[in-house]
Amino acid sequence: MLAGFGLSTPNEALVVSRDVGVTLVGVGVINWLARDATGAALRGILIGNLVIQVLEFLVNGYELATGALPSQAAGGEIIHVVLAVIFFLALRRA
Repeated sequence: MLAGFGLSTPNEALVVSRDVGVTLVGVGVINWLARDATGAALRGILIGNLVIQVLEFLVNGYELATGALPSQAAGGEIIHVVLAVIFFLALRRA
Protein backbone atom coordinates (compact mmCIF):
# COMPACT_ATOMS: atom_id res chain seq x y z
CA MET A 1 0.00 0.00 0.00
CA LEU A 2 2.80 2.42 0.85
CA ALA A 3 4.47 1.79 -2.49
CA GLY A 4 1.16 2.57 -4.21
CA PHE A 5 1.30 6.04 -2.68
CA GLY A 6 4.87 6.49 -3.87
CA LEU A 7 6.42 6.00 -0.44
CA SER A 8 9.40 3.85 0.41
CA THR A 9 8.88 0.97 2.78
CA PRO A 10 11.52 0.88 5.50
CA ASN A 11 10.85 -1.58 8.34
CA GLU A 12 9.56 1.21 10.60
CA ALA A 13 6.94 2.18 8.02
CA LEU A 14 5.84 -1.42 7.63
CA VAL A 15 5.39 -1.79 11.39
CA VAL A 16 3.31 1.39 11.66
CA SER A 17 1.25 0.48 8.58
CA ARG A 18 0.44 -2.94 10.00
CA ASP A 19 -0.49 -1.43 13.36
CA VAL A 20 -2.81 1.06 11.69
CA GLY A 21 -4.32 -1.73 9.59
CA VAL A 22 -5.05 -3.78 12.69
CA THR A 23 -6.68 -0.76 14.32
CA LEU A 24 -8.88 -0.18 11.27
CA VAL A 25 -9.94 -3.83 11.24
CA GLY A 26 -10.83 -3.44 14.93
CA VAL A 27 -12.95 -0.35 14.19
CA GLY A 28 -14.66 -2.30 11.41
CA VAL A 29 -15.47 -5.14 13.82
CA ILE A 30 -16.86 -2.68 16.37
CA ASN A 31 -19.02 -1.09 13.68
CA TRP A 32 -20.24 -4.47 12.45
CA LEU A 33 -21.12 -5.77 15.91
CA ALA A 34 -22.89 -2.50 16.74
CA ARG A 35 -24.95 -2.44 13.54
CA ASP A 36 -28.19 -2.78 15.52
CA ALA A 37 -27.24 -0.15 18.11
CA THR A 38 -29.64 2.67 18.91
CA GLY A 39 -29.70 5.77 21.04
CA ALA A 40 -26.57 6.99 22.80
CA ALA A 41 -24.51 3.96 21.75
CA LEU A 42 -25.26 4.57 18.08
CA ARG A 43 -24.50 8.28 18.39
CA GLY A 44 -21.17 7.52 20.07
CA ILE A 45 -20.15 5.09 17.34
CA LEU A 46 -21.17 7.47 14.56
CA ILE A 47 -19.42 10.45 16.17
CA GLY A 48 -16.26 8.38 16.67
CA ASN A 49 -16.28 7.30 13.02
CA LEU A 50 -16.92 10.88 11.88
CA VAL A 51 -14.02 12.17 13.99
CA ILE A 52 -11.71 9.54 12.47
CA GLN A 53 -12.61 10.62 8.93
CA VAL A 54 -12.33 14.36 9.61
CA LEU A 55 -8.98 14.01 11.37
CA GLU A 56 -7.62 11.70 8.65
CA PHE A 57 -8.69 14.25 6.03
CA LEU A 58 -6.94 17.07 7.90
CA VAL A 59 -3.77 15.10 8.64
CA ASN A 60 -3.48 13.77 5.09
CA GLY A 61 -4.21 17.22 3.68
CA TYR A 62 -1.40 18.67 5.77
CA GLU A 63 0.93 15.88 4.68
CA LEU A 64 0.05 16.49 1.03
CA ALA A 65 0.57 20.25 1.42
CA THR A 66 3.98 19.83 3.06
CA GLY A 67 5.16 17.13 0.66
CA ALA A 68 5.27 14.39 3.30
CA LEU A 69 2.81 12.50 1.08
CA PRO A 70 3.24 12.49 -2.69
CA SER A 71 0.42 13.74 -4.90
CA GLN A 72 -0.58 10.15 -5.77
CA ALA A 73 -2.09 9.92 -2.28
CA ALA A 74 -4.51 12.81 -2.91
CA GLY A 75 -7.23 10.43 -4.12
CA GLY A 76 -7.44 9.01 -0.62
CA GLU A 77 -8.87 12.32 0.54
CA ILE A 78 -12.03 11.58 -1.46
CA ILE A 79 -12.59 8.41 0.55
CA HIS A 80 -12.45 10.37 3.81
CA VAL A 81 -14.91 12.96 2.50
CA VAL A 82 -17.37 10.31 1.30
CA LEU A 83 -17.19 8.37 4.56
CA ALA A 84 -17.51 11.57 6.62
CA VAL A 85 -20.65 12.54 4.71
CA ILE A 86 -22.12 9.06 5.22
CA PHE A 87 -21.43 9.13 8.96
CA PHE A 88 -22.74 12.71 9.24
CA LEU A 89 -25.99 11.86 7.45
CA ALA A 90 -26.42 8.75 9.59
CA LEU A 91 -25.81 10.86 12.70
CA ARG A 92 -28.53 13.30 11.65
CA ARG A 93 -30.99 10.41 11.36
CA ALA A 94 -29.94 8.78 14.64
